[in-house]
Amino acid sequence: MSTWRILLCDKYGAALQDISKNARGKQFVEQLNTPTSFTFEVDADDPKIAGLHTDGAPYLDYIRRTVKAYRLEEQFDGSELYVLRFAGHVWPTEDEGNEDDNPVTKVTCLDPLNILAFRFARTAAGSFMRVQFTNADAADVLRQLVNNTNQYAGPSGLTTSTGVFPAVGAVTVDWRLKLMSEVLSEFTSGLDVAVAPVDTTESILGVLNAYKTRGVTRDDLMLKWDAPGHTLSGVNRIMDPGDAANLLIGVGTGNSGADQLTTTVVSTDNIAAYMQLEGIESFSDVKNQAYLDQLTTAKALERMPPQQSITCAPWADALKPWTHFNTGDTGFVTAGVRLRGGILNAPVRIYGFTYGVSDEGDDTVSIVTQKSGQ
Repeated sequence: MSTWRILLCDKYGAALQDISKNARGKQFVEQLNTPTSFTFEVDADDPKIAGLHTDGAPYLDYIRRTVKAYRLEEQFDGSELYVLRFAGHVWPTEDEGNEDDNPVTKVTCLDPLNILAFRFARTAAGSFMRVQFTNADAADVLRQLVNNTNQYAGPSGLTTSTGVFPAVGAVTVDWRLKLMSEVLSEFTSGLDVAVAPVDTTESILGVLNAYKTRGVTRDDLMLKWDAPGHTLSGVNRIMDPGDAANLLIGVGTGNSGADQLTTTVVSTDNIAAYMQLEGIESFSDVKNQAYLDQLTTAKALERMPPQQSITCAPWADALKPWTHFNTGDTGFVTAGVRLRGGILNAPVRIYGFTYGVSDEGDDTVSIVTQKSGQ
């Protein structure tokens, strides 16, 4: 029995073809505050792919087709059930003819968070020329913006009706002709967003959720390499100053639009350990000091050295996504001294993971973590 079931669907999520056996090189990638992707390759001349649907377009077509991916998982009672792990639009497709006369189509599908890069932020009246919120909670602002784009620009694939939107802090903003993705990139300095796939046939592909911090700390999530109780077949660590800063100035705008708001976040301990590294972050649409302080503090944690990225390759069955960890969770990395001095129980946050599905059913997982400065 295949561990994944892949359905090619119309834009409303109604199944057109089961391509579980046709799709090869399947890969699932999830990262914080980024559209989740599902990629695969199929024969370009396969009737399930190239054949025409009743709307006159091929079964596989970009934008107006969607894909649902289900993973076979053991339940608490010991039974097995296909669980929906991805629902998104077919986006870029690439057709390749070759000398072997075996044309293929490479497909990338993205969850509906991607659509926000193609929609303007709108007011409740539908205007996108100028959008203002005054002392409104950030998570509720995001919910309203998604509802507004669904109302005035048509279904995006996202719904907020059953989503989680806890209070995360008041904001005052003034956006002029801003795309939702631009707005989201500003918000995600202060909150996390995630899309839970939904199995319907009503143009809804996912439920949008917002959190002050997505994920939990899992004390038993131990990522170990070359150490007792090892769970990893490999580990890779990159330390790169990049845009490192331990004195960060955040810049907004004034309530009148004329005076400039600023805030400064300084880590004296980090400066003493390294040296003073200065940086600036612009939040040009932010018009209240408290929100500017919140965004700058969050960004300062990301930029403070040591900026460290660790990619882990778990042993088969040692660590499973959705069972042992989720994106956003915090765990601990340990590596033996052979890894340039080693790593000792370093707290890390799981930034995302890649789940590769082989044609033989031997799934592989790669976990990407990030550790902020102390």
